[in-house]
Order: sequence, then structure tokens, then C-alpha cells
Amino acid sequence: MSDDEARRALEDKFFGQMCAAEREVAFYVGNQAKRVQVFSVLGVYYPKR
Repeated sequence: MSDDEARRALEDKFFGQMCAAEREVAFYVGNQAKRVQVFSVLGVYYPKR
């Protein structure tokens, strides 16, 4: 799989399925003790509405 194909597959999964209009999206975020102002996405919860 090329980089372009992988990018398209990820975009399709994220925008087409996980962030679709019929989903209620929530992101799990966290930070590190050394960098309390910076957050990283640890997971995505996307149940149907």
C-alpha cells in the first residue's frame, strides 16, 4: 500500500465512519507531567446517536 492509499484509507475511516453525522464523537485526551499545556489524543469513542 502506498502512502497516498494509506492516507485515503485513514481519511475514509475517520471522516466517513468515525465522525459521520449519525455518530456522537468523543476524544480521550491526556497530557504529560512535563508538558501540561500539550494534549495528545489517546482514543476516539464514536457510538451511534
